[in-house]
Amino acid sequence: MRFSLSFLALAVLLLTACPPGPAAEPDAGAGKEESLAACKDGIDNDGDGFTDCADQDCLVFALCVIPPDAGSGRDASEAGSMDASQAGSMDASAASADAAGPVASFAYLGADPAQVPLGGSATVKFRALDSWGTPVARLPVVFSVAPGGMAIVENSGESVADGTVTTTLTAGAIAGIVVVTVLAADDNTILKKSDAIAISGGRINAKNLSLVCPHYSIGGFQKHGLEMECTAFGADFSGAFVPGSQVLLLTEAGAVPSSAAFSADPASGGIARFTYRTQCREPRDVPPLGEAAGDPGNPCTVMNPCKANPGIEVRTCNPRDGWATLVAISTGGESFQDLNGNLERDPGEAFVDLPEPFVDANDNGTRDNDPANDNVEEFYDANHNGKWDDRNGVWDAYTAIWTSVKITWTGEPTELILTPGNDSGTGAGGASPHCASLQYRGYLKDARGNPPTAASSTADRVKATCTSNCKVDKVSPYDDSEGLVDVTVSDAHSCPAPCTAPGCLPTAFAVDFSLSRTLDAKGTATMEDDLNPVIGPDPAPRTGLFE
Repeated sequence: MRFSLSFLALAVLLLTACPPGPAAEPDAGAGKEESLAACKDGIDNDGDGFTDCADQDCLVFALCVIPPDAGSGRDASEAGSMDASQAGSMDASAASADAAGPVASFAYLGADPAQVPLGGSATVKFRALDSWGTPVARLPVVFSVAPGGMAIVENSGESVADGTVTTTLTAGAIAGIVVVTVLAADDNTILKKSDAIAISGGRINAKNLSLVCPHYSIGGFQKHGLEMECTAFGADFSGAFVPGSQVLLLTEAGAVPSSAAFSADPASGGIARFTYRTQCREPRDVPPLGEAAGDPGNPCTVMNPCKANPGIEVRTCNPRDGWATLVAISTGGESFQDLNGNLERDPGEAFVDLPEPFVDANDNGTRDNDPANDNVEEFYDANHNGKWDDRNGVWDAYTAIWTSVKITWTGEPTELILTPGNDSGTGAGGASPHCASLQYRGYLKDARGNPPTAASSTADRVKATCTSNCKVDKVSPYDDSEGLVDVTVSDAHSCPAPCTAPGCLPTAFAVDFSLSRTLDAKGTATMEDDLNPVIGPDPAPRTGLFE
C-alpha cells in the first residue's frame, strides 16, 4: 500500500528503527547535507552519523519524504502511525509535485508590474519543471539580475507545491532594462532568464519629448473640417517610456483635444495619438518682418469665413500668416548634457532652461503680452501663480516640459511663377541647339505666399502645352514642400538624325503653362471633393528658338 508520511512521523520512525552507533564528532572540514545531490550520494557529508535520507537535514526534499519503495517496505501498522487528518493535509497538487522527478527546466511566468519605477519593486516568478513537465516542489534556487548596479533581487528561494519560485526585484536609481536569471542551486546548468524588465525614470525628460504630424501643411484656408492624426512621443532620460503620463495640448489654430494619454502598452509605450482638425480659429494675421528681413509683405485679397459677416478682406500678407503653432506639454525634467553617463545631472553639466509653455503666434520666439495691440499669446500656467514665467536660470528635475511644431495652413493656388531651369530656356528670345532639351520650373503660391498643400499624386501637376515646334517630354509630380513642378521641353525635329538646311533653320517655339487639375488639400477624402481651384493659361507663354 502506497502512503505519505508527515515530516514529524517520518523523523520519529527513522530515529526509532535505526538507532545511531557510537557518537562521532562532526568533521569541521566536511560538507553539509543541504542539497539534493548531497542527499543521494551515499556519503555522510556532515559527519553526524546519518547518511542521505536518514539525515533529518534531507527531509526537505521529496526524494526523502516519499521514498521510491514507500508502498512495499512498510506494513499496515506503520501506516496506522499517521492519523487521517495528517494524511489528508497534503492536497493533490502537492502530492503531484512531490512525486516529480529531478528538475529539468524552468518556465518564466512574468513580472508584476512589467515596468518598475525608480526605487520601486516587482515580483518575478518562474516555475520549476521535470523532464515530463511536472512541477517540482521544494527545489532550492538562486537568483541574479543583470546588468548589475541597476537593481537587486532576493538571491535565493525554494519552489512551492506548484513548482513556482518567486523573487522580489528592487530597482535602484538608474533607469534602463534588466533581466533576472534563476538557476537550480545544485545544478547551475539548469537556468532560465526572464523577459526584459523595464526600470523607468518615472518622469519624462525634455530631450525625449517630441511632436510629429504626418505632414506640416494642410489646406485649412481652403476647407474647414480637414483632419490628420498627430503623435506625441515621451520617454525618460534613458529612453524608457513612462506609463500613465499625460500630454497637454495647445494650438494657435484649428482644434485638438485638451490632453492625450501616453500608452502604457509594452509594444507602443510612450505614444499619445490625437486628431488635429481645421476649423474657425485660423492662424493669426501677423505683420511682415520688413524689407531688411526679406519679408516685405504683399497686398492680397482673402476670404475670412470666421467673422460674424464672412467676406473678402484686403490685407498685407506674408507666409507667416499661414503658420500655426501646435504645443505638446508634459511634466518631467529639463534636458541636460550627461558627461559621465550616470543618467543624472551633476553640477556643472549644461542644461536647457525652459520657460513656461506658450503659443508663439507671431513667431518671434518669445511670449508677448500686449493687450493694447491685440497681441496676447496663450500660455500654460504650470505653477498656478497667475502669470507667465520665463526661464529661471536653474535646472529643474520636475517642471512643465514642452515642445512645439509649426503647421502651415494654405489656400488655393493664386500665382504661378515660371523660371528657366537652364541658360538655354531663357524665355522670350531664348535659343537652344536643335535636338536639345529645355527645362522650365514652375512655382505655385497661395495668396499668403505659401506653396498650396497637395495630395501626393503624380496627377497633381502643372500642365504644359507646346503650341508650336516643340514637344513636352516630362512634367514632374507636384512637390508641395516648395510648390514646384519641373517641365522638360524638346525640339520637335526627329533626332538624333543629322539636321541640315533647310530643315534645321532656326525654328521658333512656344509653350503655354496652366494648372492641369485640383491640388487637393490633405485630409479625409470626403473633404476634398469640392476643392477645385484652377489657374488659367499663363499670360506670357515661354518662347524661344531651336537653332
